[in-house]
Amino acid sequence: MPTNTASSAVTRTADIVATLLAETSIPYAKDVAQYVNVKTVRRKLERERTKKQIDLLRAYFELRFLSMSALIAQHGFSNVFEIAAGLSPRGLAFSRNFGAHYCATDYENYQTICDIVRSILVRETRDRERSGELTVMRVNALDPEDIAENFLRFKQRIRKGGAAHDQRIAIIQTGLLRYLPTEEKVAELSAIYNVLDPETYFVTTDIHCADVHNRFCHVTGSAELARSTGRAIDHGADIFYFADRVEAEAVFQHCGLAVKEAYQQLTLAPGMATGRSPDEFAFLNAHEIWLMQRAS
Repeated sequence: MPTNTASSAVTRTADIVATLLAETSIPYAKDVAQYVNVKTVRRKLERERTKKQIDLLRAYFELRFLSMSALIAQHGFSNVFEIAAGLSPRGLAFSRNFGAHYCATDYENYQTICDIVRSILVRETRDRERSGELTVMRVNALDPEDIAENFLRFKQRIRKGGAAHDQRIAIIQTGLLRYLPTEEKVAELSAIYNVLDPETYFVTTDIHCADVHNRFCHVTGSAELARSTGRAIDHGADIFYFADRVEAEAVFQHCGLAVKEAYQQLTLAPGMATGRSPDEFAFLNAHEIWLMQRAS
């Protein structure tokens, strides 16, 4: 995985996301939050950030979740392989669908995910509330061999469904790249490129740009702006933003990934725009989600 500092930041972010999503109506978010010390996370957030910052972060995390789920549904994917899933409840919700195959992979949060999934699946299998399949794998996102080996295992599980089952796979990722310097971004994206084929897509919201971060700072009155290099310090953790959308797409292209479709996240979850100030709307509307394949 990334450096110890980055790994610690990724784990802390997973706890923050779980805590804030539990305050929304997202399915299973409250179940997942039971495995996080919500009161401690909340108190720390309130010491470090203003109420406005916390409210906008919650809106951003909810938008990210809803837009990814909407795009998966829009394209009819029934097979999803999530890299660096953290404590996202998406796999729990998605795998209730008939014929669905979902694989949540993570490194730092692996055991916690297993505990959450085991508890809920035992209950729902008993009550016959679940008709899909949910798998958890421990995967190092910066190890190409680890990604390739575990992705192959996932594909083999899908093939057991026979030719009638949808063979297309969406590999998804939402928030790891911001913790990785350029060389590690390239290593991780190249590992994803290596497992893509004509029936496999990469779908990501992991397009964190300095100019969008600066919108957040402007809206919430934060003093720490990302420098032109894209590097910033966020409460002790190094964050490595793309400078802007152009640089982000150039890095993906360098790794052999071509953007086939790009959406503003709010177009996929328009309800998240309700009640927003113009500045808040501009911040949320700046976030995109990309569907990619191997460059031809």
